[in-house]
Amino acid sequence: MNSFKKNLNLEDMRGFARELGTLLKKPQVLLLEGPLGVGKTTFVRLLFDFLAEDDRGTEKEGDGKGLQGGGQVVSPAFSVHHSYSTSFGVIQHIDLYRLKNDEDLESTGFWDVFSEPEKKNLIIIEWANLLNPCSLPPIWNYIRLILSFGEYKETRHVQLEFWGDGKK
Repeated sequence: MNSFKKNLNLEDMRGFARELGTLLKKPQVLLLEGPLGVGKTTFVRLLFDFLAEDDRGTEKEGDGKGLQGGGQVVSPAFSVHHSYSTSFGVIQHIDLYRLKNDEDLESTGFWDVFSEPEKKNLIIIEWANLLNPCSLPPIWNYIRLILSFGEYKETRHVQLEFWGDGKK
């Protein structure tokens, strides 16, 4: 497993999302962790903007409208799961915040998203700290992004961990 840490202000987060977007491999799982309000969904919007530049030819700062058909990335906290189509491919966006136990997770069809990895491109899971990483299928590439509040209101500590190809 490889890892690194960065301290970023909110303006730098856009560039960081672009950097991370260049590292994505298919099939990829992005596990997002951090406290409420730290910017997990905001980061997802910035990442979508980068991944979907080819769809629009342009990019707008943090609007999250980098989707085919002009849709917008929204938090799946209430619906648990959204599926989006971009030039990168199909992206599954899952939020585990409201789930209380393994039965809740199972009832959402969560594990079905991991079937047929050759047909999947990217799965983004917010509140991934509610999962046991050892239970995740080993044939995917994983990036764990941990966001925490920095010393100042505008800053975030960012920690990344990488593993995949059957290695955890």
